[in-house]
Amino acid sequence: MPDNEKVTQLLADSNLAFLNGQNETALNLAKQAIKQEPKNPNAYKSAANACMSLERYDEAVKHYSEAVKYDKNNGNRYYDLGYALATTEKLADAMKSFAKAEEIGCSPENITQLYNILGMICFDIGRYDDALVNLNKAEQIIGVDLEIMQRKAVIYGIKEDTRNALHTTNQIKMIAPSDYMGYQLAFRILCQENHLDIAEKELEKARNQTESVFNELRVNSTNSSFDIIYKI
Repeated sequence: MPDNEKVTQLLADSNLAFLNGQNETALNLAKQAIKQEPKNPNAYKSAANACMSLERYDEAVKHYSEAVKYDKNNGNRYYDLGYALATTEKLADAMKSFAKAEEIGCSPENITQLYNILGMICFDIGRYDDALVNLNKAEQIIGVDLEIMQRKAVIYGIKEDTRNALHTTNQIKMIAPSDYMGYQLAFRILCQENHLDIAEKELEKARNQTESVFNELRVNSTNSSFDIIYKI
């Protein structure tokens, strides 16, 4: 079998093993492909994907970096590297890699996730305006998304932008009226602003939707922190 056909088969077998959760096998096959073709970016990507699943993140970063090295004009390579860097909390490097991915362009699913992750990173480092910009970009691509809306509501709450915070929670309640999250966010924002009478009305609205929602809000009403809502 010619070398290029052998590498193709090794990568196909590696990807199949990866899909079946056989990550060590996938990694070993990818490494065999790398030995055959040391400049094959797909071989490094396959190895890195397996390392990510094995939680060997530093090794994954090295393999994704090699994929970038040998395929510099592919934005998806920079996205993969940025994701791995973000996972290892190398946030500055992750943002640089994501910026390059955005500049070059990458697949629709990756660009959406890129903006989501950038929103989370910016939130973590207290750059709330940048977080909103990135979350809005993601929303423009995928349309209505409850998780994005919840994150935006929390950020508005932290910024004490009550008007936009409540506008966003109202959107959440319209889209998912039986879900307690919209009511919980509105309740906490109103409590934060010391509008306790209006906050009580949120409990009544939730109660009218479902008794279980009401009970959960009652249980959580003593904690007004947004930390447990903004799950990244």
